[in-house]
Amino acid sequence: MLIIHIVAFAHMVGGILIVFGLFTRRSVLIQIPIIGYAFLLNFIEIFNWSNTIQSGICLLLCLFFVYFGGGKHSADYNFKMEQ
Repeated sequence: MLIIHIVAFAHMVGGILIVFGLFTRRSVLIQIPIIGYAFLLNFIEIFNWSNTIQSGICLLLCLFFVYFGGGKHSADYNFKMEQ
């Protein structure tokens, strides 16, 4: 039960950080194992196409943000330009 609460908290905090663009690469790296497990879980239990496609797209977007970062409209970029 403790692991479920830790994963849920990490997922919510990481999602909020990604939305605002704070520590984008680090928070996406924390999200990749959670979303990767959600993708693999579709093959273990009852197979559902919509859940598989949704988690696959989310996993691809996470890999995209790890590689490219937050972009010009993120808070990380604004803090970097102020220095």
